[in-house]
Amino acid sequence: MKDSIRTILREETEHQHKELLREGALDTIQKTLTGIGVVYDPADAVNVLISVARQKWSDAMINAVAMIPGVGTGISLSLKKLLKVFPVAKITEVFGKILAGGAKAAVTSLVQSSANNAELFKGIVNGIKKNKSILLTLIDKAGKSVDVVMDKLPEKYQKYVDKEMRQKAKDGAPNLKEFFAELGSLSDGQIDKEMNKAKEVSKA
Repeated sequence: MKDSIRTILREETEHQHKELLREGALDTIQKTLTGIGVVYDPADAVNVLISVARQKWSDAMINAVAMIPGVGTGISLSLKKLLKVFPVAKITEVFGKILAGGAKAAVTSLVQSSANNAELFKGIVNGIKKNKSILLTLIDKAGKSVDVVMDKLPEKYQKYVDKEMRQKAKDGAPNLKEFFAELGSLSDGQIDKEMNKAKEVSKA
């Protein structure tokens, strides 16, 4: 019995150690891609998809809008400010719907969760709306560039961007694209309607 417990504990410890190594390696890979992105634009976009695959939602959303030429930095700073007041659990609840193909549900949830920051949220949406076609094109190209970009990584990191990770990144592209398409299609009236619903629920 004691031997069985020791075996279970040892295996669990080894698993946790491997996970820590993997997560650390993926952090390094993403930093490397940020550097490559300075001279090779698709690297930034693929980096966003890796964040989606890892369910690092704040990083994925902020860095996605930051890709928009010229105005992306300003929009990303506003989005960062908005998400900063969200509990981690709320961010996961809102954006986790994207993985299940629930872009519309994710957008609705984001609108309602932003009810206390209406003007900031509307500014973000308007910025995305004006540059929606550019952003959607960048995300689309990212999905098609996953293998090319990941093949540029140093050999020692290749095992961490295996077939499974690459496929998760590719699968994230259409879902992320659908999310921003929905977000960038919102009117002020739609935003007000959903935010009012959220306020009514909180009063009740």
